[in-house]
Amino acid sequence: MIHITLPDGSQREFPGPVTVAEVAASIGAGLAKAALAGKIGDKVVDTSYQITADSPLSIITAKDADGLEVIRHSTAHLLAYAVKQLFPDAQVTIGPVIENGFYYDFAYKRPFTPEDLAAIEKKMAELAAKDDQMYLFSPYDVERIYGKPFSYVDITAEYENLVNNPEISKSKIRARDLENEISKLQQESGYPYIINIDTANRTNPVDGTIVMSNLCSEILQVQQPSLLNDKQEYEVLGTDISC
Repeated sequence: MIHITLPDGSQREFPGPVTVAEVAASIGAGLAKAALAGKIGDKVVDTSYQITADSPLSIITAKDADGLEVIRHSTAHLLAYAVKQLFPDAQVTIGPVIENGFYYDFAYKRPFTPEDLAAIEKKMAELAAKDDQMYLFSPYDVERIYGKPFSYVDITAEYENLVNNPEISKSKIRARDLENEISKLQQESGYPYIINIDTANRTNPVDGTIVMSNLCSEILQVQQPSLLNDKQEYEVLGTDISC
């Protein structure tokens, strides 16, 4: 059994691992709808975070100071997504929460105009209202169909083809949930940045494909995959990044 201690000292008991969202729902439908995140000790976690041991828990809503930071953080990501939708060549850099709001820096061929800002705001509202799901694809199926590793397929260019191909296994996920998982991984791993592969390859002057970066070298390097046989011996020695 897992015991969750709430701020008023009361406890909720669950038979096994439970998410923050499930705890909020057990308290009431109103709180479940208003929940933005949870706080375990001093750590703010997403509502999908699974609690696996006895823990103190506060449910964060928009009325809380931490809730405002969560909203600002999420809105910063929404801003970046809207800009990329409207200006695909814009390079996304950093977008932190600050004391009185948030900001995002972009590298673009020209300054954004007041008309651009109005269009971005409209696109943000549109994306938030739609809350569309996105597809995740089986890397094995993609490699089988395209004849090259998943990382070397331009997913943005091929997205609709991948969606409509019945030979490729796929599943739906809310974009917000995926972003939350990426954010958690980034926080837990300590990796300092997220790379937009489309942008990196669009501006890459070197022949070849960038598929990742490397924390040790902190570079974007063109790579070619190595090929190993069943004895784990190299048949083809590529140009993989190694730390």
